[in-house]
Amino acid sequence: MAVSPHVEQFAAYLRMLKNRSGHGFDRLGKQAGVSGSSLHRYCSGHSVPADYGVAHSFAKVCGASAVELRELHRLWALADTFRDTPPAPAAAAPAAAPLRPELRPQQRTEAVAVRITRYAGFAAAAAGALAVGGLLLRARRPAGPRRH
Repeated sequence: MAVSPHVEQFAAYLRMLKNRSGHGFDRLGKQAGVSGSSLHRYCSGHSVPADYGVAHSFAKVCGASAVELRELHRLWALADTFRDTPPAPAAAAPAAAPLRPELRPQQRTEAVAVRITRYAGFAAAAAGALAVGGLLLRARRPAGPRRH
């Protein structure tokens, strides 16, 4: 996610509310109905909640006033506009070399075939185990007339 000034302001406001509450992310998250790790991402500016209700619940748990809730909503709306914005390419950073060169089409086909063969082998082994288990259960039953 591109870090915009709006996202930073939203995150700073959330941090202010959290710090003022005196509680940790996990406790506040349980009370607000969201995970502590999500709250940490929001407060650090790494992500913006898709729904304002999450930020509102968090702020209420932190003891936000009506004025603070309105300001938080304004900041969330501005930050939300940048949620799906791809990060801008860094001008000074050199292009990173791919960790793994792109596979040629033939290599991709071979990799898929190997995966399919592997899964088919697992499925055949599982089916065989079930069949043997069924035969063993049948062999343990006493011979004689069945009762209905």
